[in-house]
Amino acid sequence: MTFPLASDDWYLKRDDRTRRVTETQRFENFKVGIILGDEFADDFQCQIMLWLMANTLARWCRHITFQIPTHLVSALNFSKGENFRDSIQKALLQIDPYLNLDFDQIDDREDGVCVIGGQDGLFSKKVIWIDCDGWIAGMGLYPKKKYSRQPNDRNILGASFAACLACSELFRRANSQNSLQDQEIWYSLLDFKKSSKKNELRNSSYCDNWEFGHIQQPGCGAVGSSLDYLLALTDWSGSIDLIDSDTVDYSNCNRALAFTAYQASKEAPKVEICLDTLRTNPKIRCRKFPSDYSGYIKEGNFFNPPPDLILCLANQGTIWTDIQHNLPPVVFHATTTPNWAVNFGRHIPKKEWCILCRFFDETKRLHRFIPACGKGAVAEEEGAEPILGALPFLSPMAAILILAEMAKMALPGYPLTPNFLEFSFKISAGVFLISQGPIREDCICRSQELDFYLEPIKKTRYWDLVDR
Repeated sequence: MTFPLASDDWYLKRDDRTRRVTETQRFENFKVGIILGDEFADDFQCQIMLWLMANTLARWCRHITFQIPTHLVSALNFSKGENFRDSIQKALLQIDPYLNLDFDQIDDREDGVCVIGGQDGLFSKKVIWIDCDGWIAGMGLYPKKKYSRQPNDRNILGASFAACLACSELFRRANSQNSLQDQEIWYSLLDFKKSSKKNELRNSSYCDNWEFGHIQQPGCGAVGSSLDYLLALTDWSGSIDLIDSDTVDYSNCNRALAFTAYQASKEAPKVEICLDTLRTNPKIRCRKFPSDYSGYIKEGNFFNPPPDLILCLANQGTIWTDIQHNLPPVVFHATTTPNWAVNFGRHIPKKEWCILCRFFDETKRLHRFIPACGKGAVAEEEGAEPILGALPFLSPMAAILILAEMAKMALPGYPLTPNFLEFSFKISAGVFLISQGPIREDCICRSQELDFYLEPIKKTRYWDLVDR
């Protein structure tokens, strides 16, 4: 298929949102190299880091060179059994038809180099490394200490986070922002702790064949489609209702893991793309609903079947009131902020704030505040509607936080952390900020007693979290 836009027009449309974020004007000519050594080539988590880093990088970086084994075979659901080089080339040229993509020996021609796992004999201070171990992700400057990893671990969480860390660091360098100074820095998605020593962080088991139940997912945009992309890489099972009436445009291609340039050229429905993405994991059953959440409910779908979990990944219309007035089970939501950050919120009925507590407009005393999903607002002129900027790695990271919380639901003692989290990529050594969001005194969820909840909701998979 011939791509309909010339390169200048394509980059003008795709990168418009990226350029609108403050101090992100100088990334176009930045050249990146990625190295995966032979020692780590067959490791599942290293392949996850490579694949997701390549996908996210191709959303902004126009010059990428890979130094990876020639005959490496993919172990990932998207391309299992295929040559990894061929799979990367095919996928990235769908994301960016004009990408300057090469497979070669990496040297000092690159402006930034990332090594996955480890590699001896590197050549310059420009080199960073990323690594992972289950729930833990790390990044640092060379030289790198050697750490062991659990063999055949199918946990993609630390690997996905590490890929985001690398992309954000290279993006900061491309825009002359604060860059990494630490020899090593590690983070755990299990309890949101940070350390300069990997062995000080808590790790845990991971249920690689977990059955998560039935999910309602209103929102198949940047965060929702990225989450579906990650779910497709797991071995989990369950069912998902995909709910969204929107289509893909070129500006969506700078930050959503599942969307490609060719899909945008055809204005493909987002629910169709998410459906096709999830089908690469045969254990996940999906239904598509090309409507908003209000229409989905009016058509009688809320209890057909009742949701075990609602993932609120949209902000259009009256979705928050629609969710809360229907007396939902556990609800997760994740958004991104104007200041290079992502946040996550959880609602367990009658125990934690609901989504209306979270997004409340103090000035109007109404639930009308709409968060900027993956975006920082930049007004064109006084009184005009803001045009929104978006960073390429924030929506994938928001999706990772949701996936991590889902994985924790399979562990004993859940919930393991407070119900609100924020993480910023603005500085290279960011920290997790966690807190327990309070139920608002004047919120409707205070008056929704447990007796109001219908029996189908009380019989859902995670209702015991309410009664505990």
